[in-house]
Amino acid sequence: MDNSDRCTFITKKGKWCKFKRAPNQTHCHTHGVSGEKRIPCPVDPSHTIYEHDIQRHLKKCNTNIKIEQLVSQPYFQKNVNQGRDDDTQSVVYLKRKYLNLQPKTTRLSQMLEGMTEQAILSMAAKVKLIYEEVYKDYTISKEYSNDSILASKIESNMLSVKHGGQHLRIIDLLRKSQCLSSNVDYIEFGCGSANLSLAVKQGIDSLNEPQNDDLQQYILIDRTTVHNKSDSHIQYRNDHGEIYAQVDRITIDIAHLVFDKLPFKHDPSRACAISKHLCGIATDLTLKCLTSSKHQVKGIFIALCCHHCTSYHSYPNAEYLNQHNITEQDYECYKLLSSWDIVFKDHQQEEPKQQQQGLSPHEKYIIGNRCKVSETYAYAANNDRGSLTWEEYII
Repeated sequence: MDNSDRCTFITKKGKWCKFKRAPNQTHCHTHGVSGEKRIPCPVDPSHTIYEHDIQRHLKKCNTNIKIEQLVSQPYFQKNVNQGRDDDTQSVVYLKRKYLNLQPKTTRLSQMLEGMTEQAILSMAAKVKLIYEEVYKDYTISKEYSNDSILASKIESNMLSVKHGGQHLRIIDLLRKSQCLSSNVDYIEFGCGSANLSLAVKQGIDSLNEPQNDDLQQYILIDRTTVHNKSDSHIQYRNDHGEIYAQVDRITIDIAHLVFDKLPFKHDPSRACAISKHLCGIATDLTLKCLTSSKHQVKGIFIALCCHHCTSYHSYPNAEYLNQHNITEQDYECYKLLSSWDIVFKDHQQEEPKQQQQGLSPHEKYIIGNRCKVSETYAYAANNDRGSLTWEEYII
């Protein structure tokens, strides 16, 4: 292969640039060393442009085109589900490294180092008070039915056995709540490849219900595009191309999503919201999106994940934090304390050589568990509008 006309720029990884040289230059237009100044694109800093070429570039910038298409959609309203407006973030998903918005990493030991023993005990008492107020009446269940036929179907499509088991438990919750049916539509938040929706479809197939001429709908929501999607497997019943369901994939950040404006085929009250590993603040944004709707969905089934990724300023229920006098520092500390639920889970009976922070391993486990109450909640809407009851299921 002739590389004589190839740009001589070498990247940080030691790879040669793949573009051709500019006329009479040793570099391409991107890496050229001419007197013209290049600056990061104001819309997407992952690429650079000539400073004098901003207006022309914005007309053809792929990211800017995506933003214009998104904001024109009826279901888009910027920051509608966030507790506070955030003008520093793009409305389309961009990698944080290009936005200079790397989160501050604080270790729990660093935070506790500057606190007295009395302050830690006071914080533990506050956690207990909030826990007993909010979770006084909830119940917990670790039982689920074992359908070997359905399990073999689902796990055959999983790269990891863990995901198949989690899908089975979510499907069992749907079945117990009478939400597993071809007469129910499903909205998967943070869907990724939509393997959970595919598992739900297989769960419905296992019920052997009479075929319904009115196609059910799957709305798949994620903030970025992914490879190896399961959309076609959900849409078609078999290899002969028989249509099973209507599948609509929407690329949008949940922070900007207006639930009532989604392209529903049927009444939204027959829909169930589902999600597995809805990371960080996305769970709160989803619940805010659903409870702000004038329609009441049939059920909400979310497997939580990455509680440490939440942030004080993007938490949607700012009124709740104010009501319980939870400051930003408190919030960050509770978030880190939740790790004690895992760290001390298997060490509760150990006698420590020296109690740190004036707490035994068992006491630390209790505090961590109260900060991180759940693994998975099955939320069921009451008849009384605006209130929710739930049971906790461990996945």
